[in-house]
Amino acid sequence: MVNAVYNRIPDIVESFIKQDNNEFEMATLTLIRLLEKKDPKVAIQLKKSLSDYHAGKSGVQESRTISATENELLTAVTPTKGLDDLVISTEVRNDIEEIIKSHKSKEALQKVGLNPITKVLFSGPSGTGKSSAAEVIATELALPLYRVNTAQLLSSYLGDTSKNVASIITYVRTHRVVLLLDEFDSIGGNRNDATDVGEMRRIVNTLLQSLDAWENRGIFIATTNRLQDIDDALFRRFDLNIRFSSPDAQARYELWLMYLGDYVDNRKLKEIAELIDNVSPAEIEILSQRALRQSVLNDVEVVPILIQFLRRPLEQTKQNKKNISQALKKIDPTLTLLQISELTGTSTSSVSRYLHEN
Repeated sequence: MVNAVYNRIPDIVESFIKQDNNEFEMATLTLIRLLEKKDPKVAIQLKKSLSDYHAGKSGVQESRTISATENELLTAVTPTKGLDDLVISTEVRNDIEEIIKSHKSKEALQKVGLNPITKVLFSGPSGTGKSSAAEVIATELALPLYRVNTAQLLSSYLGDTSKNVASIITYVRTHRVVLLLDEFDSIGGNRNDATDVGEMRRIVNTLLQSLDAWENRGIFIATTNRLQDIDDALFRRFDLNIRFSSPDAQARYELWLMYLGDYVDNRKLKEIAELIDNVSPAEIEILSQRALRQSVLNDVEVVPILIQFLRRPLEQTKQNKKNISQALKKIDPTLTLLQISELTGTSTSSVSRYLHEN
């Protein structure tokens, strides 16, 4: 404990000398956290000093400093999706609802010494709804949503990335906003990586310090599809880790129904959901929109167009050729043997045999 306190003193002095407000505040807040249990009287004094410091600079508007322009690092997103628009597993839905409820019942939690959930890690394959879930949280809590431009963050001059990370997180932890940082593994990777030249260690250390100094105002949501690459110490800083998975047949059906239920027979959509077992929620949305757009532009039925767009997923499905052939014929009885043959990559004679088998 004593060593941990002493280790923070150089950070505070150095940041003060450099006039780096963000680093100074984070280092001081970390020191306060360390002292709260061991020496609460000193912790209270430091809190008051920091509060006076904020008050003294309030008219100067120095609450944050972003080394690159704000337009380059942050993009404001207008959230449009609510909880009812999210098709996810029951377990993930319960976790999302817990985050929302923890903020709506913030005062009740604080009465028993608890805080709302403010640091969340979403992990799982691409297109499984991680970004949509962040949008839902912002919608349900009526909070502004900002997305970090990760590519711009990483393209900064060497040494600037860690400063930009600190600036952005300082902003969200002192404002009532939802901050979404995709591809978190690209900046929160393991510090022991043999290929690292030192910058990754600086970035991860900055993140650790930032998350330790959290003030429970904004919500920080990081997403990754490479959970194994996240630094262990960073992983432990999150209040909650929610793992998203590819949708099962029922979830796929609900997604197809959401986008095409008004245009396609529901029984056919159920067949499609059971047949195409390797598409993400994002892919279902894109395929549905493309099929519907082509249907309107060419004044034709949606199903034949959709089936053509499903060619790639059909090539990668785990279903056998017989099941695929029979399902395609059931979905669109007008399909010829040749068309089914082209979609399944099998001979017309085999397709004919499949269609006559039980």
